Amino acid sequence: MAQALDKAVRQARRKSRTPTDARCADCGVTNPLLLHCEGETWRCYECAKIRRGQRPDEAHHILGKDVHPKTVDIPANLHRIISDVQLDLPEELRGRSVRNPLVWIIRLLCAVRDFGQAIVGFLTGCINWLARLLARLEAHFGANWATALELPPLFE
Repeated sequence: MAQALDKAVRQARRKSRTPTDARCADCGVTNPLLLHCEGETWRCYECAKIRRGQRPDEAHHILGKDVHPKTVDIPANLHRIISDVQLDLPEELRGRSVRNPLVWIIRLLCAVRDFGQAIVGFLTGCINWLARLLARLEAHFGANWATALELPPLFE
């Protein structure tokens, strides 16, 4: 119950400080979790890092810092999404001894689940973007746009 309330409070705070039409000035991302205002301009976390001369990726603790030190580099926006989801783990799993094999396994399964759910949002964005690109290519070059652009066949 407390986790659901914490999540609702986090979402309400984000919603109250982010206009409904806000989007990253550089890449168009609209997820309020990723956006912050720089003067009059909204930027996503990843684009803001790039503008500051930083790398667009970050080290993510796969199982959480409290469980295992192993990290992997992932895009900064994805890191922010997954880290936010980790805050919603049930209290009985957070702060428990990592020496407990069941807690460790459950956290591993949660990490895989959370990554998969976050990726679905990115895949949806990619599919929508590619569909728009296809429509523009067909409008500009016709149905045989790949041949017109002298691209090799996808499958030989």
